[in-house]
Amino acid sequence: MNGIANSGVYIGSVEQLLQQLLPKRRVIVITDSNVDRCHHSLISSYEHIIIGLGEQAKNLTTLEKVYTQLMEMGADRSTFLLGIGGGIVTDITGFVGATYMRGVSFGFIPTTLLAMVDASVGGKNGVNIGGFKNMVGTFLQPNFVICDTAKLSTLSDREFAAGLAEVIKAAVIADAELFDLLENSDFATLRADNELLSRVVEAALKVKIDVVATDATEKGLRRVLNLGHTIAHAIEKSTRVYNHGEAVAVGLCCVATAAERLGKLSAEDRERIELLCERYNLPTQLPEPIDKLLKAIRKDKKREGDNLHLILPTAVGAVEDLTLSFDEVENILKKRNMIKGLIFDMDGTLIQNMPYHMKAFNVLAERLGYQMLQPVTNKFYGRHNDEIFSAIAPQWIIDKYGLQYLSDEKEAIYRELYVGHVCLTDGLEELIADAKSKGVKCYIGSAGPRVNLELIWNGAELDNKIDGYICGDDIVNFKPHPEVFLKSCEAMGVAPEDCVVFEDAISGIKAGWAAGCKVVALSTTATVEALAADGVEHIVPNFEGMTIASLEEMLYK
Repeated sequence: MNGIANSGVYIGSVEQLLQQLLPKRRVIVITDSNVDRCHHSLISSYEHIIIGLGEQAKNLTTLEKVYTQLMEMGADRSTFLLGIGGGIVTDITGFVGATYMRGVSFGFIPTTLLAMVDASVGGKNGVNIGGFKNMVGTFLQPNFVICDTAKLSTLSDREFAAGLAEVIKAAVIADAELFDLLENSDFATLRADNELLSRVVEAALKVKIDVVATDATEKGLRRVLNLGHTIAHAIEKSTRVYNHGEAVAVGLCCVATAAERLGKLSAEDRERIELLCERYNLPTQLPEPIDKLLKAIRKDKKREGDNLHLILPTAVGAVEDLTLSFDEVENILKKRNMIKGLIFDMDGTLIQNMPYHMKAFNVLAERLGYQMLQPVTNKFYGRHNDEIFSAIAPQWIIDKYGLQYLSDEKEAIYRELYVGHVCLTDGLEELIADAKSKGVKCYIGSAGPRVNLELIWNGAELDNKIDGYICGDDIVNFKPHPEVFLKSCEAMGVAPEDCVVFEDAISGIKAGWAAGCKVVALSTTATVEALAADGVEHIVPNFEGMTIASLEEMLYK
């Protein structure tokens, strides 16, 4: 017999294992019509009770009918119940076994992948009340569970995929190697290769068995097995769009996103989880409407007052039990209050001053009496002065004056030209006001010198609008290096993933990306086409009509 660590779970041929495991006394099978049709030979030699199909059959009414039939059949405490079927069947059989005549022995033969790796293992047996999942139940282990992967050939692709959701869940909880194995395979291969499928099933089972062995009645550690299920149960209750496994996959992706937003999971691992679900034909997006879903979540059995236990992945192969308020859960699912900081580039973003900068290069050339090697155009926007002078100034000028002198003189000329013309970009003041009303911090992250920034700071009275700034004098590395934005995030006390950078130049956009911030580009100095060609997704002409809510809708849809 191929058992898993003396757990009572066996992988192999049903026919062979039953001969060794089934007690030598009266056996009554509990099953459903689908199993009777697909696996009749397995059932026909036993007395049997057939229950209804689907979640609608997993209720107290079904229990009463089974109790009545058992009594009519003269079943006593020596009778052995054998549940053959999917999760509904094993839940009903386990519940009946735990309660009929105060308890009779029972075992399971799961015939779906979902039941094989989850529902039949662990000793939890429950029924639904009013459409809410497993609100009434027991903890009692079966005498045995026989997992015969050859019996899964009758499953539809959709049902097979549903079971894989629980396999992926197990991998995310505690088996990074299983996750890698799934990443290196695919749906068709797994369906066709029974040996590989048995390996996958055994690995997933081991995760659950190890957890259950430590916490049989879900007082602590066992909660990790609920990964994705709180949201999954709410989806099943509120929408009826997905089956259980599909809902688990969506729930898993939701908690992965939540974990990323809370800084507990890397964006890379969140993406790996989503892509693996998609690889195995599973949905990843919440169905609408969200409000019905949230109402169902508030009635989850894992609530504690106004808080909810939610299992979140912290890496592929590791999870954490976190208590969140229902308001926090709502904000995560509705993708609200995600933004905690705004960082504005100055030149070309906060203010529209780039023509003055470009003119300053020309004025300096006239004053020093040299011919520029090429005209200063918008291709230089966002680049450091040293780079620009190296491209436009003759070498003899650079040798005579040095790059630092040329840069300082150019900036002084720029200030002469721009003083008295300071004007914030359209819509900026309204956006900042909305941000402040929502507790969102605002900062400037500019490579320009402090004297330039102070000109703008005083001219636009930014001390009443902006929380602070990081400028070129505060950094060593210039854009596209992320230093200026990382230091801005640090100064605000906000994680980069919770910040939005506003930029107009591709070097600044790349700096924002490198910092790990969300980036919105303004097409004030480059065309929409040019920005899109550089891979920029979120492009706006200015700040008009922009609010924190509209930003979150744009960035987290």
